[in-house]
Amino acid sequence: MKAFTALVPQIESNVQTMLGDVFALPKVAESIDMLSETIAAEHPADLPVKFADVTMDENDAALCFNTLKCQYTRHALTQAVLRIKPEGTSGVAGYLAACPPDLRAINYNFWHQNFYGPEVSDPPKNDVMLRTRFNGVGSVVRAVVSQSYSPIDDLPLVREFQSIAPAGAHMRSVRGDLKSRFDVIWPTMKRLLIPGEPLMVAVRLANSETGVSSIRLDPIVYFARYSSSIIIPTRSPEVVIRHIGEAANRLTKGLIAVMSTIDPFVDMLHKSYTDMIIGQFESIDQMFECLRRAFKLNATTVLRLQNTLVGISRADVITAMAQAANDMPIEDGEELQRAAGVLASKGWKFIKKFAEED
Repeated sequence: MKAFTALVPQIESNVQTMLGDVFALPKVAESIDMLSETIAAEHPADLPVKFADVTMDENDAALCFNTLKCQYTRHALTQAVLRIKPEGTSGVAGYLAACPPDLRAINYNFWHQNFYGPEVSDPPKNDVMLRTRFNGVGSVVRAVVSQSYSPIDDLPLVREFQSIAPAGAHMRSVRGDLKSRFDVIWPTMKRLLIPGEPLMVAVRLANSETGVSSIRLDPIVYFARYSSSIIIPTRSPEVVIRHIGEAANRLTKGLIAVMSTIDPFVDMLHKSYTDMIIGQFESIDQMFECLRRAFKLNATTVLRLQNTLVGISRADVITAMAQAANDMPIEDGEELQRAAGVLASKGWKFIKKFAEED
């Protein structure tokens, strides 16, 4: 029998999960049906509790409340710790996650008592909502949020988006503990950059059911030849939706705004094919150093780009960034996809200034 582990591994994927054969993707309606079945099997629940009652089991560090005993995600642990961590401290959640279960429970319960123990005369407001899901073993707490938090869940959101999506759209879904991402792609809406280089238009709808971020719409161009994509820079990608009843109207406005950026961006991307590295930089190494400083890339990412780059144009660097993002964790991969979009729209001048500062 598998041992009980209170802190469950984080559910996230890499960018490659979101790629592949676009035409093999299900249509939006079919994708939503599959999403509905998946979510139903998770038995999601929102449990209103008093945080004063949320303690840790002394043996296995499970979260205990109202006679229930639950596993939890790293994100939920972080949200819980923010309510009890000692003043002036940082990194507490990471420390607890690294502790063995018995020591984690000792620390958590000690700090918890400092805020909510019987000797505390004026405890803080402590009404919280625990968002849980079933993982095949038991209930997992995936978020600890205020009871005033108004969640916008994935399923009703994508159903509203379906009502405004163009006919013939396909959808790719990737759900994680922090965010869910839904890429809506129109295979019939192609742009041809150069012979043999078709682009497909997509919009990414990102949502967090656990209080990480607002709903976000991002326009995307998808390189069919490389099975990779870049995110088009836009000034107003967030769509603030307070309740699901206003979702369709706000998503429609957001979709119109992001779609209007695609054709101008494709024109700028087309120009990058004749914009060479040599003549702008003293060497390719200097270009990579400027790229590193402009986008705050780490050494591992730079090395991945150096190994991926084939060619000497700005377009080659952009596609190398898109390809390199494929095997990265989603959050990191998206940052590189955004950086590629910035390089496409702003040109060499955005990174060349770092060479001039040397």
